[in-house]
Amino acid sequence: SSADIMPFFIKQFPELKVNYVVSDSVLVYMNRLVSKKIAIKIDTSKVLLTDNIALDGQILIEPDSIEITGANTLIERFPNWLKLELPIKRLSSDYSEIIPINVRDYNYIKFKKKSVKVQINTIQLEPKSIFLNLEKSPIYNYSDTAFEVKLYYEQSIADTLTKLDTNALKLNLEPVLGKDKVGKLVLETVPVNVKRYEIIPSTINKTLVEDDKE
Repeated sequence: SSADIMPFFIKQFPELKVNYVVSDSVLVYMNRLVSKKIAIKIDTSKVLLTDNIALDGQILIEPDSIEITGANTLIERFPNWLKLELPIKRLSSDYSEIIPINVRDYNYIKFKKKSVKVQINTIQLEPKSIFLNLEKSPIYNYSDTAFEVKLYYEQSIADTLTKLDTNALKLNLEPVLGKDKVGKLVLETVPVNVKRYEIIPSTINKTLVEDDKE
């Protein structure tokens, strides 16, 4: 109380005349300190693969989860995973690096680990080109009908593959969001052992048959 601390002020400041002391209160909000484990993910959406490689299996992360500690109100709102970006724009071979976690982006949260090791294994690919025609449509007319299709095989088995039956392959046209007169070319079925493919050109212009008759 104010009466209890009056003697203290009088003793500490003898040169002053203390008539009275006004007490006040300070509100302090307390949170429990809690911890939880979050998964680590790697964002490869901004990394381009060179034409001659493909990813071999899953991306290896060590550790693949870390412990964070902080006020329970912060930890409860923190996602159960943290996505890290690779510090590269293009990948052309195997990759193994230590990726730092920018802990400064997360005020008042303590990270038990401040970096992870990322290992990305790749395989070498060899392209083989074939040429396919897009079947005529009763609804649309196309700006092009013949296309080069590059099939990328794993280099170690490319020479042992038997001749591909191109008659079993078929091109389909998918819509492009927001572009009614453009279609995206895709293979209806991707052959076994093909890691990826490329169609040149990848899109074509299309018009309704009825519109062309007008």
